[in-house]
Amino acid sequence: MPTKNQSAPTDWVPLEEAARTLLPRKPNGQAYSLVSVEMWLCRGVAGVKLRCHRLGRARYLTPALVAEFIDATAKAREKRASKPRRRKAAVHG
Repeated sequence: MPTKNQSAPTDWVPLEEAARTLLPRKPNGQAYSLVSVEMWLCRGVAGVKLRCHRLGRARYLTPALVAEFIDATAKAREKRASKPRRRKAAVHG
């Protein structure tokens, strides 16, 4: 039985399929590409990386991991937006 932070392997969706099925659509109605999902895994968005399950070389997402990523990126963006931006000093030579 999975614990609170784990999901049953039946909830696991291969990365390729998750890009089309688990993620919400873009504003223009298109699905996110696999490349976008891989960038979120490696580089992240607003300092937050998408987590995944690995089984051998295969990577899987779950609805819970996607929801966690969406919530965390929204909070990180809100936090960034609330901080005042500092202007860089002009360099005169």
